[in-house]
Amino acid sequence: MNATFAYLGVSLAAFLLLALNVPRAEAATTVIEQGATAFPATVQQGDTLVIEQGAEANLSLTNYGTVINRGTVSGTIANQESGRILNEQGATMGALVDNRGAFENRGDYASPQTGETFENRATGRVDNYGYFDAHTLNVENRGHFAVMPGGTFVIFNGVTFTNDGGQVSNSGTFRLSKATEFKNINGGAVVNNAGGEFFSGGYGTGSGVEFVNNATVGNAGIFTNHDTFYNNGAFNNSGTLYNRQVGFIAPLFANAGTLDNSGNLLNLDDSDMPTPVTVRNSGTLNNWASMSNTGTDAVIENACGATFNNAGTFAGNPAVDTCPAHPTVHMPAPTASAGYGVYAAKPARVEYVTAESQLAGDSVDSITLRLKKVGAISGDAQVGVLNGDLSVKKLFGTLDVSTLTESYADYEFKADGLYAIQPGDRIGIKYAGGSGSSWVAAMLDLDPAGQFDGPASFHQHYQSGAWHSNEGRDLYMTLKQTNG
Repeated sequence: MNATFAYLGVSLAAFLLLALNVPRAEAATTVIEQGATAFPATVQQGDTLVIEQGAEANLSLTNYGTVINRGTVSGTIANQESGRILNEQGATMGALVDNRGAFENRGDYASPQTGETFENRATGRVDNYGYFDAHTLNVENRGHFAVMPGGTFVIFNGVTFTNDGGQVSNSGTFRLSKATEFKNINGGAVVNNAGGEFFSGGYGTGSGVEFVNNATVGNAGIFTNHDTFYNNGAFNNSGTLYNRQVGFIAPLFANAGTLDNSGNLLNLDDSDMPTPVTVRNSGTLNNWASMSNTGTDAVIENACGATFNNAGTFAGNPAVDTCPAHPTVHMPAPTASAGYGVYAAKPARVEYVTAESQLAGDSVDSITLRLKKVGAISGDAQVGVLNGDLSVKKLFGTLDVSTLTESYADYEFKADGLYAIQPGDRIGIKYAGGSGSSWVAAMLDLDPAGQFDGPASFHQHYQSGAWHSNEGRDLYMTLKQTNG
């Protein structure tokens, strides 16, 4: 038979048994009624704690059993793997939960802790049938987090929902708003089921909402992006996917991964606001069903290297190819001044790129240098991007230095694919052979009036274990993008 304790003031023996998690032969049910002032610290496996309607409990609780809330609960609950929390319809829970077991919300969950984190661990399961208001509460999910039919989840005010390898399932209403971020990482899966409505932005002010997908998202319901969605993984749409304006916010769906549409994909400008509504594709976009790009400010852009397969129907404004004509010259070499040696004592000459350089972020696949040989030399030189320790970060090509002529000539080296230049890169030539009487001569631009990019990029050479800067000089070099 079950033992029952009513909490207006609990018996000392029962309280000690709960606090110490001492096993007993029979299960116990503890009831907290209106007016109670003392609360247990532990609920044992098999035991039940009930907070009755009208009761208010500020808990600091570790739960191995069952907690049923019909009243109002605040504080903290560490819900263990064997534990179950039920927040019933009409009840209010504001406790911060660390969940390894089962958490079922059928009432209102609204934690007031600013910047705290609701943890759903790998063994945890959250089923929300009611109203889950994360407000200023971060959420980290490594288990299963489900919004059930009729349920609503809302997160806003500058916090983050991180789905770190977990499963997020929505069959109700899921809203992100007001400067929040949703991160789907480490193999996580987000599924918006048939009948589910998922909104990224567009609730309240809606500004500053970002959804970053580095794993998988599946949509069989209605998924609406009102702000910024970065797809770096896989997005599979068999329902209705909107990229749609609200207010003055310019929605952007940036696809750098794979976007497969077997349902309806609508890039929709249906507002009088002169605000762009953009799908930017730099990955793979496959349309197997219905896709539309309608409204004055609706734009679908395909960047360099992007793939757009349209095997279905397409309506509205045509997609725009934003890839520039090639070749694109990013660094010209206007003034040939004098050659300087590259050999064992000075094994590298490069152009150093600072964060302020116009080269930072440019994509290139071609380096042209003006070179000659002095004396008898042999071996290979490497041309490309070098690390600070002289190792090669990105190889554009190798050169048998014995084939160089004794007069200056231009030599082009082309990489396999594009390379995006980064601040701190050193672009040039490395040759560790030769000597003080035989070397590879690399042309420099010494004209201070025509210096490329001012002090934002400049010549360096390597000597005696260190890089030496010549900020008034440039390596005589041409950097180009020759392919998309």
